[in-house]
Amino acid sequence: MSDIDKVKRIQQEIEKLCKSVEEIKRDSSSNRVSEMCDNLLEKIDEKMIEITEYLEHLESLEIQKQRELLHEAKEMLKTVKPKLEELKKAHHE
Repeated sequence: MSDIDKVKRIQQEIEKLCKSVEEIKRDSSSNRVSEMCDNLLEKIDEKMIEITEYLEHLESLEIQKQRELLHEAKEMLKTVKPKLEELKKAHHE
């Protein structure tokens, strides 16, 4: 898998995670919200680790475009994670 293909795959996975967050928000009456939030938070953490490791790899290769795309993807996750944690907290209250 080329570097660009890997970056595109990661971005697609992140887009799916973001959509999942929106689905949970719409289905917030479900008894499974907490469980769904936990699962998504775990996936987000895994993606953050994968991106960080891959960024380190790319930095060693000095491939700028992939690095920029991954930094953007990481920023997307940073904005989604607090919203998901807030939703989970609100559902517990």
